[in-house]
Amino acid sequence: MWAAVVARVRTAVVVCAATFVSSSAVAQLPSIDVRTWRPSVDPTASLVLESPNTPGPWAFNTAAFLDWQLRPVTVTNPTAGTTVYPVNYGFGMNVLANLGLGEHASLGIVIPAVIYQNGSDNLPATVATLPVAQTALGDIGLSAKVQIIRNANGGPGLAAIAGMTIPTGDHTSFAGEGAITASMKLIFDYSFVIMHFQASLGYMLRAEYRTWPDATVGGYNFGDEIPWSLGFRIRPGVMASTRVTGSSGRSPRMVGCPLGRRRRSSTPAPKRSRRRCSPSRTASRSATTRTRT
Repeated sequence: MWAAVVARVRTAVVVCAATFVSSSAVAQLPSIDVRTWRPSVDPTASLVLESPNTPGPWAFNTAAFLDWQLRPVTVTNPTAGTTVYPVNYGFGMNVLANLGLGEHASLGIVIPAVIYQNGSDNLPATVATLPVAQTALGDIGLSAKVQIIRNANGGPGLAAIAGMTIPTGDHTSFAGEGAITASMKLIFDYSFVIMHFQASLGYMLRAEYRTWPDATVGGYNFGDEIPWSLGFRIRPGVMASTRVTGSSGRSPRMVGCPLGRRRRSSTPAPKRSRRRCSPSRTASRSATTRTRT
């Protein structure tokens, strides 16, 4: 049954991909996205973990992430004993936006870009048919999140995220698939208020499988993926927001006098009446007054 569902979804993705991909673009190498990190559009997310809760009705947030990569792509020829680096190092940026829809849903968009990257020159045609682009736009990602169980006040939480990428990236930049991808992910989160335990499991469909480098030199197959995560996060700000006031000592504590009066005075008070501050044996913040005639 699960195989039939995957096959139907794949057929729909391939039909959509046909409107974006041309035959010449498919033939280009590498036509793969080698990014291993994609930021979440959730405003409370960390680098890896994401809350199952949505931001709320019409809550809008934007962000931008900068990243640096060192040799994310390496090709080694064991026969010749040579190693080339199509991407030696690179700087990238992800611009994202998210909008809450009602109490249980949100929509997001991520626009990745390669600011600058550099690598080995004169790459063989089996690795890249054209020179690797130094600056490029990546595949734009769209996502829709549905909150199933909310756990803002503790307890279990559950959410589902559906996503897709549009082939807007440069095929020669290692930041574009050259075809549409679709994904689905479930997030389970158990909150202890100050600490969260979380697990996620998903499935990503590629409309077109890739083999890179070329199959004639023993390339690797890039097909569907099963992304997952497991971890916990701590919220120390929750503990810091709780203040404890008061005194538990055995001796009395003098509290500040109202209207700027001194706490103790050696000058005799007039016979008519006087007001003085009295010791406080409680945790009250306000000073008590006593009248004596």
